[in-house]
Amino acid sequence: MANWSDISFAATQTDYIARLELLRTRSQAVATEVENARGGQADLITRIQQCMVMSVGFTQDVNANNNRIRNVPTAIYNDEAINKAYGDAIKAYADGLAFAAALPAQAGGYGLGISTDGTTAAWGLSVPDAIAILNSFGYFNS
Repeated sequence: MANWSDISFAATQTDYIARLELLRTRSQAVATEVENARGGQADLITRIQQCMVMSVGFTQDVNANNNRIRNVPTAIYNDEAINKAYGDAIKAYADGLAFAAALPAQAGGYGLGISTDGTTAAWGLSVPDAIAILNSFGYFNS
């Protein structure tokens, strides 16, 4: 942006009409620049959002600032965002997490929780469950 300090007004100045004309001319130039940037959209932010969508690709993480990301296509690759409308893709993703190789096999895990020794996951009792069982046998009653 241009420096507008030469347009300031003081009571002793007599060239205020020329300064007002300069202010009008510069303001018109700024208005024209904003109008061109708006690109026919209702407002400038809509145009900026449109340009982001049309860009070839993002080069960094995107912070949506509590805004929604819409019109995401059906995912093809594992690292893509998925669209909630495509339930099968979400189910496949969730199943992939639930049945991941790092977790113990599903068989034999009924009623148990997943525990770990820091390296390997296995089915076992959670600490609260173990305490409840011991308590039911009177272990903590003296």
